[in-house]
Amino acid sequence: MKRIVLIYFIIAMMGFLAVGCTDSSRAPVKARVRHTKRNVYPVMRARLFTMTSQQLKLTEDRSPGQPWAVIMETGYPDATATLLAIEDGSASLYLSNGFVVIGGGEHPSVAAAAERLVEVSSEFVGDMKFTPSFPKPDAGMTTFYLRTDVGTYTVSAPEKELAYKHERLTPLFYSAQDLLTEIRKITDRVKR
Repeated sequence: MKRIVLIYFIIAMMGFLAVGCTDSSRAPVKARVRHTKRNVYPVMRARLFTMTSQQLKLTEDRSPGQPWAVIMETGYPDATATLLAIEDGSASLYLSNGFVVIGGGEHPSVAAAAERLVEVSSEFVGDMKFTPSFPKPDAGMTTFYLRTDVGTYTVSAPEKELAYKHERLTPLFYSAQDLLTEIRKITDRVKR
């Protein structure tokens, strides 16, 4: 199961190597993928936990404890996959092996899934604890971080438990999987 999900992340990431799809309401979009000699993952990941809703110029009509971003990280033996969704529909995927995928939220279906993930996440703030630190998950574990204007909240669970619906957080996990599915759909359309 772990290998399948890692392969899924990699396939989604590889699809963004091509030019984005054309939507009648948006100009053609080119998602950006980078894999440099210097692994930028640590820098990009650190930014996820230091950026603020004000810096991103997000709407201010949410309560201070309501999430404006969701970060889901899953640990694998050889890598960590980090998925980001922001309330404005922005979505990115980062892999600790150096691949950085940004621009997915420029596609309407991906943006809608990112917005839904953030919306769904507000139901789970009470199940999480405030955290000032952001360790990467161990292999087999999935960690959620909810970014709010009053701080970051977190919870971790075994990926297997989340995937097989034995965990209260399964709806949050599947909402994140919906976002990954939309990324995959864009990838499939780009390949045609």
